[in-house]
Amino acid sequence: MLKKKSNLTFVFIALALIVMPCVLFLAGCGEAEQKLQLVQYFKTSYNLKEELDVSSGVLSYTDEEGNKVFLSVSADMISDFDSETAGEKTMTLTYKDEIISIKYNVANFELGTFTATKVRTVDLTSQKYTEINFSESDLFSSQPNTKLVFRKDGTATYLYQSASGFAGTDYELNYYLDGTFSLRNVATTKQGYYYQGKIMLCIENNDATAKFIVFE
Repeated sequence: MLKKKSNLTFVFIALALIVMPCVLFLAGCGEAEQKLQLVQYFKTSYNLKEELDVSSGVLSYTDEEGNKVFLSVSADMISDFDSETAGEKTMTLTYKDEIISIKYNVANFELGTFTATKVRTVDLTSQKYTEINFSESDLFSSQPNTKLVFRKDGTATYLYQSASGFAGTDYELNYYLDGTFSLRNVATTKQGYYYQGKIMLCIENNDATAKFIVFE
């Protein structure tokens, strides 16, 4: 029994001596490490007309001698960035003739301050609508200069002018790639959508019609 164990041990050692060099050789023949790598991503989700933000980006570069350096991504390394239109897109990062393609998306949504201009009533069957000036609406004639403010920190404020001065209601803002959004606070939830530079805030919805305040 001891003799058989010794023979088996000899066989295992011989196989190991043969196999290990082959494994090391094959590993050395693998794909070479990329010279340029993005090791920490920067912002890849944007709104319409939002500027490129690479402040958190870090890349590594390995030269011909195998020396690796880490660098902060700078805006002049980036090309093909465009936030004028919505959609899923690809920008290019270039450093020392090495290139990385980076996917990003632009939501069909715009932050900023918008002023109420119209009240739109939509017939949900025909999809036709009628509009009147915001100041002429029976609902809002006492609230001139009404505004809707969308902020980068994910908050929004509905501002209106009353007899006693300006007043406002704050909301949590959530929006999506297709331009739809919701405004939420403890008391209520409102919904709407962004379309061609206008904010459509729904204020009434039933089986027949939907009513919106149009902000521009």
